[in-house]
Amino acid sequence: MKNKDNVNTVLFPIAFGHKNKFKHSFTFFPLFSYGGTNDGRRSHLVVTPLFWRNKNENGIRTTLFPLYWSKKDYRLYDTVTTRVFFPLYWAKKSSEENNHIFFPLVYSLKNKERRSFTFFPLFSYGKRADSTGHLMVTPLFWKVKNKTQAATTLFPLYVSRKEFLRDDTITKRFFFPLFYSVHNKYRKKDILFPLIYRVRDTAYKSFTFFPLFSFGKGVNSDKQHLMITPLFGRFHSKQETNAFLFPVFNYRRTGDEKHFSALLFLLRNTSRPDYSKTSFLWPICERLKDGNTRKFRFAPIVWYAKTDTSKMFSIQPVFYSFKSKERKTFILSAYLYKLDRIEGVSTSNSFLWRAFYTKRYENGDFEHRFLHLIVANVKVDGHREKSVLPFYHKTEEKNGDKSVSVFFGFYNHFKQFKTEINDFYEEERIFWFVRLRSNYKQLKSEGKGNFTRRKK
Repeated sequence: MKNKDNVNTVLFPIAFGHKNKFKHSFTFFPLFSYGGTNDGRRSHLVVTPLFWRNKNENGIRTTLFPLYWSKKDYRLYDTVTTRVFFPLYWAKKSSEENNHIFFPLVYSLKNKERRSFTFFPLFSYGKRADSTGHLMVTPLFWKVKNKTQAATTLFPLYVSRKEFLRDDTITKRFFFPLFYSVHNKYRKKDILFPLIYRVRDTAYKSFTFFPLFSFGKGVNSDKQHLMITPLFGRFHSKQETNAFLFPVFNYRRTGDEKHFSALLFLLRNTSRPDYSKTSFLWPICERLKDGNTRKFRFAPIVWYAKTDTSKMFSIQPVFYSFKSKERKTFILSAYLYKLDRIEGVSTSNSFLWRAFYTKRYENGDFEHRFLHLIVANVKVDGHREKSVLPFYHKTEEKNGDKSVSVFFGFYNHFKQFKTEINDFYEEERIFWFVRLRSNYKQLKSEGKGNFTRRKK
């Protein structure tokens, strides 16, 4: 079909052609289509299903499915261009931004707020309009700055970090393994390991050059220390003071208690209210005052002690005396003679270190011994003992136990209570182990044979 203004060609339903003085087009359905205005402002080209391209006053769109997309938008004061080469390349460009991505390696982003470039995974750089940003060279170097923190890391040697708080900034630096630093409004700490330590806070500041020197002082001077190793040191606070010049003197105060020493053991003194202890050539010579208690010694010769209830004085090895309300003891010449009196209980006398010993009790009991068992006659709290060794030895207990031994035990007889049977076992022996007779058969016949026959 053809007239003066239009030319149309149709081969239905495959081919369609149109042309006039304003535009032209041709379509080969459904594979191909082409058209546009004669002034070039509008056009299209389609190769189904792979390729599309459209152009008009608003922009240009081009698609090569599924690999390539391109879009250009004409706006009032700007042109926005977008390109995608799937899946490797992504881009967007305008007067406000310029972004390019070569996936997965390169990322370049730029707009009014920030700009960044990344070569994954080795390198990344970015910066914002407010001067925050980052720089990374993986895996060794990271530098990040934002509104809450600023951090720099050079792995594994160096770490620096700042934390921005509402009313403070915390700064930390670490240079492995030598340097460590922490600073904030309330505390500062710097360490150059292992030699230098510097610490300062709201209450105390100190400096240490290890191991030779250390000095510290409280903000109000209520606490301080000075140390010059190993000779001199002074530590002071309201509760405690300690000072020394080794080995010349040492002084220590804790509350109301004070301690002083000179030349280690030559002279020592400890004092507090109502208490004092002084020693010379410690522990040989010492004097003590504690309330109503008094003590003195010059070891090992002179000893003295006095309390509210007793008094003791001794000059060794010559003399010893003890006296209290309940007891009185007197010893002459290293136990040549000893008198021991317990008031209301007993009185004892001994000679030559108890070679001969006699003791009498107020209740009528007694104990007499010569060389302990050579000659003995004892009655104490139900226990009876008589001995003339080696010929005779006899004991009796208040529970009924008894034993007799004659001539070195050639003959012995004993009677012993057995708790297993609640009865007495009795036997006689000669030659120490030959049993003459016993009551074992009688006990066994009564059903009491389950016990140990040997004497305990």
